[in-house]
Amino acid sequence: MQKKRKLQISNGYYLVFEQLAQLLVVLKERPHLKRVPRRLFMDQTGLAERQVENLVSIACAVGLIRPVTSTLTAFGALVVEHDGFADQIATLEFLHFCGAGNDRNLVWFDLFNELLYELPSATAGDWLARFREKCAPTYSRKTLTDHLQHEVRFLVDAYTKRNLRKLELIVEGPDGRFQARRYASPDPHALSAMIYSVATGQKRNVWEVAEMAEMPGGPAMLLHMDIGTFRTNLEKLHERGWLRLESRHNLDQVRLRDEFTPLCFMEAYYQGREPAPARPPAKRQGLLL
Repeated sequence: MQKKRKLQISNGYYLVFEQLAQLLVVLKERPHLKRVPRRLFMDQTGLAERQVENLVSIACAVGLIRPVTSTLTAFGALVVEHDGFADQIATLEFLHFCGAGNDRNLVWFDLFNELLYELPSATAGDWLARFREKCAPTYSRKTLTDHLQHEVRFLVDAYTKRNLRKLELIVEGPDGRFQARRYASPDPHALSAMIYSVATGQKRNVWEVAEMAEMPGGPAMLLHMDIGTFRTNLEKLHERGWLRLESRHNLDQVRLRDEFTPLCFMEAYYQGREPAPARPPAKRQGLLL
């Protein structure tokens, strides 16, 4: 079944990790809950119902909280334990991957996988006009007028004013036009977690390098890497034994190890060690499940 895409994520709120951290702490202290009501967040944080609703929506979009149940994901549990305010670069890199790499997040995904390539230099108004044109056949004029501007503004704010600005993935020129910056050297743990997440979602362990480099929602597209830069990073992961890069006998492919999961790389990053193989090797654990 085709995944339903979500236009409204922020509804006018911003990616403020100090506020998201409050929600994560509430969940960390109640791991026994299988479903978390909005009222609990409101009572524990003092935030208004609408604010809680939209903060939960944003947390779901970046892979910290599960939709429907509002419980912590495995990644969310790691973040609240080791980097609650999302200050560390690897955390931000993977949060970017979760937000921009999930095609359910319509505006976020399409901005990083389409618009930044189609419009190498553009204003927020240019992005908004393109989204309105693209979404017009599917959404009402009222929806586009009321919500689309909020979502574009949310992303501009997130990548130029909030924590994600540290990545410098989007830079604003003096003329108010935005450009994507090629991100050449991501943290190897975060990049590995991205690659293994893609493989887990597609249920594949072997990929052509060019195929993965050009895949919408994949790390190369999201980090604006050309295939040469992507391969250079794969070579570094190969040298560490975290995957295999097979470039002989007319092959140019990456083969992932069965015993590794996306989560094990982020755990290793936060704990300052090598990733530990998951057991049993045949079982793959999705990071966001």
